[in-house]
Amino acid sequence: MKMNMSYIRNWKSYLLEAISIIAVGVAFSVSAPSIALSKDKVHFQWSWLPTGFYCPISGGIAKGFYTDVDIDLSVSTGRGSGDAVKKVAGGGSPIGDGDISAVMSARARENAPVKCLMHIHDHSPHSLFVLKSSGIKGFKDLKGKTLATTAGNSHRNYFPIAARMAGLDPDTVKWTVVDSTTMPAMLVNKRVDGVPYFTSNISFIKPQVEARGDELVVIPFADYGFDIYSYCIYTRDDVIEKEPDMLRRFVAATQRSWLWASHNPEEACRAHTKQWPDTKFKDNLAGWIDLRGNMFGKDLSRAWTGKFDMKRVQKTYDVLVKSRDLDPNFDVKQVIFDSLLPK
Repeated sequence: MKMNMSYIRNWKSYLLEAISIIAVGVAFSVSAPSIALSKDKVHFQWSWLPTGFYCPISGGIAKGFYTDVDIDLSVSTGRGSGDAVKKVAGGGSPIGDGDISAVMSARARENAPVKCLMHIHDHSPHSLFVLKSSGIKGFKDLKGKTLATTAGNSHRNYFPIAARMAGLDPDTVKWTVVDSTTMPAMLVNKRVDGVPYFTSNISFIKPQVEARGDELVVIPFADYGFDIYSYCIYTRDDVIEKEPDMLRRFVAATQRSWLWASHNPEEACRAHTKQWPDTKFKDNLAGWIDLRGNMFGKDLSRAWTGKFDMKRVQKTYDVLVKSRDLDPNFDVKQVIFDSLLPK
């Protein structure tokens, strides 16, 4: 009996097709879980060194708050707010943090495509660090002195306003621009008379000063009535347009991280110290506790959401206009996009 060769050929093709289907099915059944568990890889550009300021983020990562919303978060340190804004605006990262003054300046002056998603500080943490041996006790003692800062640093932007509030002519103070990693040494070695830092950096600088037999003196800008928005988390216009769901999940996890860390400072700072082993737990904890005060004051039960008050945003920009020659008619709504925050 002769077999129909076309039938054999068809049978073989059907068999091969069936095997292919089975193979695809097996492959899919194996890979399906990984597809279901796939997460958005998101990079977060920090604007500064890994001080206690970032304990909430490291804590949130360790607690799984970001993976809970399908985000695989990576971070990198920075060299100041101005530098971080440039990296995000240029496409180097979808999300960054830094002082709102850097975001406002970049948008108003260069039309940089950046907008704030949420604020961190309710009270300004801007301050000036000096040595006790310098004899400087307040702003009026800065006449003829030299201060060091990083390029685009928010303190440099706001200093003229705070100085005038304190009765000091800001033009009598000299500034030198340095890298963020050299600022502590500039102060400790008395190469400059002072360096501006957030108060959350006290624990980072204080041990270095004391190791040289001196004492650290902190002069908060807020002591002279300077109280505006400061740190914010921001993104680019195209990310808002193309990835709103990712941003919504990111701000929700970030809000959750900051609120959790406010009530669990030690656990958050242990996680941060583990992630950044070159830092010290006690320094990170002290820095975060201080920063927590800039967010909540003394009342940790107060509802902090990260949502902006537009009147205060305008006030912040008005202060900036006076110090940075910006367009006074700029619409501040162009730099705020906080509608993705949880209700």
